[in-house]
Amino acid sequence: MRRQRMPEREAMSARPPSASAHAGWLAQPAWAVRFVDNSYFYANRDGKNPAAWGLEIGIRYRGVDHFGAASRPGTGVPTGFAVPPCSLTDFNAKRCPKIPVSIAYQVVVCKNGAWVQPPGDVDTVFQFDGEKGLNNTNPSFQYKLSGLQNLKPTPCMVDVTATPEPGIVKFGQIHASGNGFSPAVPRRPFSLALTRKCSIAVRIDGYFETSQTVHNGLLVPQSDSNFGIGIEDRNGNAIAFNQQFVLTQMPGNVSFQNVVLDAVLKSFGAPKIGPFSGTATIRLFIY
Repeated sequence: MRRQRMPEREAMSARPPSASAHAGWLAQPAWAVRFVDNSYFYANRDGKNPAAWGLEIGIRYRGVDHFGAASRPGTGVPTGFAVPPCSLTDFNAKRCPKIPVSIAYQVVVCKNGAWVQPPGDVDTVFQFDGEKGLNNTNPSFQYKLSGLQNLKPTPCMVDVTATPEPGIVKFGQIHASGNGFSPAVPRRPFSLALTRKCSIAVRIDGYFETSQTVHNGLLVPQSDSNFGIGIEDRNGNAIAFNQQFVLTQMPGNVSFQNVVLDAVLKSFGAPKIGPFSGTATIRLFIY
């Protein structure tokens, strides 16, 4: 598995804490339901300019970060969901079908440029709406982000180096045995060396991002591999791909930590014999 050496980032802090090295603020997954026709994330419906505050506010959807979406028709982020057409008669009679769907998304806030205290505490990040753009008469679901005036830039850098360098974990020869491996769960350690270049206490979260298929928490090298690659901490707890997790805490008097993890192989059938590979990128979030 390949790990990338991360560049230094500038973090942000707030009370309550909501900051990050890669993203200044990352919301927990949220859900919304009930749409009419093709639905989109329409961003910045109030026409504010977060760039003037030194911020970028975007949407993470299906593993992709979207910045620069707008509120005009054709400028939104498609959700991939739609409902059948409904006649004006049925609409007025409130007989249009309401199709329940679930959409998981996250809001991402990044520091970008010179920091200026936001003039307001609340920003409408986006509104869900249909093909023709924003519905102002009966507004659809809106996501409003509050606490902007609690954000505070912190000049803190964290450098990370994955070992063995250049971030490649080699399993070597692995023996297949029936529907599994011998040993049952082959594992190889790797580490993330973290060097903090400030004196404040921070929490560092990680995010192993991959575009490859993930099955039952395992990165699958090929569709017919019958096994997957997993990541575990030193206590044997699985770390999910494409999900944020707490990597470590660094007190103010600690400037270096070496976090050791394990790459593991787990089978779900007779393993395919031959070379294999998988790739994931580690993102860091500093709070």
